[in-house]
Order: sequence, then structure tokens, then C-alpha cells
Amino acid sequence: MTYISKFHVAEEQLLDAINLYIEGRYYSASTLAGAAEEIFGRILEHQGKDSALKEANEFQNKINEVVNLPKQPIRKTANRLYDLRNNLKHISPEKTGNSVLHFRFSPDFQTSLLRAIHNYQKLKKGRKMKHEIEDKLHEFRQLFWANNKKDFKKYK
Repeated sequence: MTYISKFHVAEEQLLDAINLYIEGRYYSASTLAGAAEEIFGRILEHQGKDSALKEANEFQNKINEVVNLPKQPIRKTANRLYDLRNNLKHISPEKTGNSVLHFRFSPDFQTSLLRAIHNYQKLKKGRKMKHEIEDKLHEFRQLFWANNKKDFKKYK
């Protein structure tokens, strides 16, 4: 029997997600990134640290407080953030009437991967990252900025 830690499983999923994203295979990248994000997030929570999901929920609730809206439960934030991943995994024609997905191509795929990377980097803080992940993160960042340069120019 073989034993492997959940962290190492998630680390492999993250590396595969980055590679798939770089290759333009966004659907598989999204589901693997989501799986890695969830594992890393639960490890962070077990260590008493905030995951990307918890941080997103807290940020949403700060906005809600300013505009006099009720606090949003973390489950609602999770449903919104994981909508693409869950729809890719669980297409339900009886619920939607068809099997067509509607999403914002670039932001939905990128944020899924960015949340997984964020959780991974929080876990690795102060410790050396796996060399191949570090290299792929550099490649991902270059691709991310190249793909989003025109969007960022809008806000100058």
C-alpha cells in the first residue's frame, strides 16, 4: 500500500493545473486548480489560518457592511466562487434545460488558479517551493500579464 499526504496530492494537482492552463486546456486546469485550492484551504484552516475562500468571504462582508447588506455566509461565497468548477464537474441538463455553460472565460479560469496558488503560497511561506512549481508559476505569471495587459490599461 502507498501513502501520500493530501498536501503532496494538491501540489501535484496545482502543477498539473498550471501546465494545463499554459497549454490552453482551461477546463481541466480549472477543475484541478479547484481541487488543489480546496485541499490547501482545508490544511490552512486546520492550521488556524485563513484560506482564499475565507478571505473572499470576509472581503465580501466588509463591502456588504458598507452598503448596509446582511452578512453573507461562507457557503454562499463558495457557491459563487466555485460555480464554474462545479458546473464543469456536474453538468445537470435537468436543472438548466441544456448542457451549455455560461461563464466569463478569462476571469473565471484565472481566479480559480490564482486562489489555489494563493493558498499554496500561504502554506509554503518561509519554506522553499518545489522547483518545478516555482518555474511554472513564473511562466504562468508571464502568460497572465500578457493576456490581461489590455484589461489593465483600461484603468490607467
